[in-house]
Amino acid sequence: MGQQVWLDLLHGMGYVLVAFASVYFSGWLIYDKLATKGHCLSKALFEDRNIAAGLEIAAFFLLEFLIAVSAMSGNSITKMAENGEMVIHYSRDLEAIALTIVLSNLLFFTLRYIGSLFVSWIFHGKLDNHGEVVTYNNEIFGQHNLGASLFSMSYMIAIYYMIFQADFLGTQGYQLQGAVNMLVVALTALLAYFLYNLFFMTRPHKVMDELFIDNNAGVGMSLVGFMFAVMHLQSQLSLHFVQEEHFLNSEASTYIYLVLIFVFLLGLRRVFITILNILTNRNFNQDFLEHDNPVVGLLDMTFMASAGLMLAVII
Repeated sequence: MGQQVWLDLLHGMGYVLVAFASVYFSGWLIYDKLATKGHCLSKALFEDRNIAAGLEIAAFFLLEFLIAVSAMSGNSITKMAENGEMVIHYSRDLEAIALTIVLSNLLFFTLRYIGSLFVSWIFHGKLDNHGEVVTYNNEIFGQHNLGASLFSMSYMIAIYYMIFQADFLGTQGYQLQGAVNMLVVALTALLAYFLYNLFFMTRPHKVMDELFIDNNAGVGMSLVGFMFAVMHLQSQLSLHFVQEEHFLNSEASTYIYLVLIFVFLLGLRRVFITILNILTNRNFNQDFLEHDNPVVGLLDMTFMASAGLMLAVII
């Protein structure tokens, strides 16, 4: 009995070691040497004590290990033994974990690069409040911009929930459905950014300017909470899909729920702001957008994330 426990432990540690190695070689090394080229991460973290860089790295590691846990939790690959019994194919399991993490990271870094191009395009010809050209990496690792770092966190949340839908190796039997769901998640994330700018901002404020020009960490935290709530609730909808079902061929109730997700979240936030204004005798939007109060953004993030988790219970 004791020997079997040790064998099971060693068996499980094989998965852990392969996951760590895959995260390091296809995640951290690429991130350090290529994705943030021109910036020294160790200097930013340990010499400059750059909190913005720290948040970016923390979010990255969380994303990496969520992907790793998801890969390790997948169905085992089996093969038929000579006696006709189906047994677990251990080496193929290890290979599947490594490939899932590697493919997930390739998608992640591709999307991160596209995001950096989008930021550069948005601010083409504009300078930040330090008088420098706005670029994704420089704002985080050079300018210590918490707003930009929190935007990156919101973007990573969207990327994780895209990867959550993927079946890269076909081990779950829904590669096509997974690809369709990933596309729908990406479109939902874009819609979430649009609606955030429309309903959370007041004129003349714009979400990207608040994050990359004004360094408004409060808006960044609020955006992280809203993005998590939307992505988490949408992922809960997909858990109800039956075989070969995806967002584009599901029942009408799926689309109704998807619309109601936004309606309820935006409505609940309006109620939250109204109550907060009454209790504090202050103007929430003024503190949020004009005074750049990070505590207000923290409260908004907490409320949005909590609302998303509570609404998920009734879906």
